[in-house]
Amino acid sequence: MTMIARLNSRWSPLAALAATACLVANSFWLSHNIRQVIDASEWVEHETEVQLELARLESELLNAETGQRGYILTANPAFLAPYYEGQARALVRLSRVAGVTDLEAGLSGQLDELTATITEKFDEMALSLSLMQAEGQAEAREQVASANGKLLMDRIRTLIGAMRTTTERELADRRAAFEAAQFQLYGALAVFVIGSLLLIGLLVYVTRQELLRRTRDAVEIEGYARSLNASVAELKRERNEIRALNDAAGYMQSCDTIPELTALLSPTLARMFSDFQGQVLVHAPSRNRLDCVAAFGGAPTLGAVAPSECWALRRGQDHRREKGGTAPLCSHLTDISGKGGVGTLCVPLVAHGDTIGLLTLTLKCPENREHKEVEEAELLDQAQRLAETMGAQLGLTIANLRMRESLRQQAIRDPLTDAFNRRYLDAIGDKILAQSARFGQQLAVVMIDVDHFKHYNDLHGHVAGDQALIAVSGFIQSRIREADWLFRYGGEEFLLIMQGLDAEDAREKLDALRAEISEFQFTNGDGVLPAVTISLGCAIFPDQARDLPELIAMADGALYEAKHNGRNRLEFAAGAPAADEGETVLPAGLLRSA
Repeated sequence: MTMIARLNSRWSPLAALAATACLVANSFWLSHNIRQVIDASEWVEHETEVQLELARLESELLNAETGQRGYILTANPAFLAPYYEGQARALVRLSRVAGVTDLEAGLSGQLDELTATITEKFDEMALSLSLMQAEGQAEAREQVASANGKLLMDRIRTLIGAMRTTTERELADRRAAFEAAQFQLYGALAVFVIGSLLLIGLLVYVTRQELLRRTRDAVEIEGYARSLNASVAELKRERNEIRALNDAAGYMQSCDTIPELTALLSPTLARMFSDFQGQVLVHAPSRNRLDCVAAFGGAPTLGAVAPSECWALRRGQDHRREKGGTAPLCSHLTDISGKGGVGTLCVPLVAHGDTIGLLTLTLKCPENREHKEVEEAELLDQAQRLAETMGAQLGLTIANLRMRESLRQQAIRDPLTDAFNRRYLDAIGDKILAQSARFGQQLAVVMIDVDHFKHYNDLHGHVAGDQALIAVSGFIQSRIREADWLFRYGGEEFLLIMQGLDAEDAREKLDALRAEISEFQFTNGDGVLPAVTISLGCAIFPDQARDLPELIAMADGALYEAKHNGRNRLEFAAGAPAADEGETVLPAGLLRSA
């Protein structure tokens, strides 16, 4: 026991020294291994951050490009917001990428080239916007359609992909180093278990914190991925809306008449606003009511709506009411929305500063909606953005069609008498004859002249003469059929084409018309003007001629005979049946002298 004690006392300091030496060596070894683990994890974090910032940079560039192209396609300044936001954020992301790549010598050259290419891309987008403002939408679209912007974007994607590849390769190496450091650390712990308990605890703590941090990073990356997916879905939806708006605008601008436009609106709006029902109402010419010209989504066709019934028309801006909201409900939507049971939206249709009409949207019941999972407020937000753009386009289209119709009427109508003018006779006359010939029908070409019109003008004034022409034209138009045509041929002369009449029928109708006009009273302001009489000359197609100029010449000759024979009478061109003995002719006392 004494020897053992001596041996113990002899070897104990050596053992303690050895143990201490081993512990110190193990401490250095553990320290070295821990340093390797931490370095490897920091490099993993660094490389992950580089990849994340590159992904964010690419997303911001896409947002900027989408805003720029949306503005050029629609000329809507609201699309410039994502462009400027994307531009500012892309520069921030670029500076962050530069900050996290300062440790990577291999990425410096790629980063410089990426920075130069992004700058060139923003210069290209700025150029298209300046063209939009300076030279118009066509020039800007041509700039966008050129290959330069696409080549720059493809180059940016290529550079970002190359940087990602470099970081992924470096990340794989760092992970391998991390795993090797862990293995050496576990070997040290296996040799010196007792002396390394504290080091093991420290290692467990550090490892746990690292795992927690990596878990948090993974959660953050997952959240970013969800956000990115949502952004992509939103961009896809907006692109679909822009495409639908462009298609609708193209079809609407191709319409020639308002009825053709209204027939197009119902299916178009039903497709664009699938979760809504609604109507398009247009101001009547009197401006005291709005008429429903189109309904979609199962909405009823409203009757006349007074402008005072809509808060949007009262306030001159969009009026939105959500379910349970405090905004008042437009009275014309009370029956459709169930007295406020669902959200509604009214958008005025404005063109050139004038309110043309109204677009109304009412949410369908939840079970009838296409997007049942989307909240009502979000559906209204989406619909309002789309309705504002659609309303602007629709207002301009309706205004242009009305203007076109007005110009067309002015081109074919005489502005004083509202009869068709001579230019329109030249355009349509041969077609009328061709139609009668096709169906084997006769027609009467009648020249009408107001008797003693110069004398009437001199005696009562030109205003009274104009009133006489207006009254005669209006009276004739009220007595003829829709298939007949009245033209102002010149001065006080009118040309009447009556389809489907032979000579006898024409004689009966024209003589009755002549007699009625001689008894017709009309006024000029507060005074009653003297009645006028008319003389008529008639030629029959195809009995007497098959050519319109020849028929007009024959009718004009018959008119000359009527004037020569005393006026206020009907004469037929040579070859037409004679008048019956019972034909009524005014007494000579009622005829004016030439």
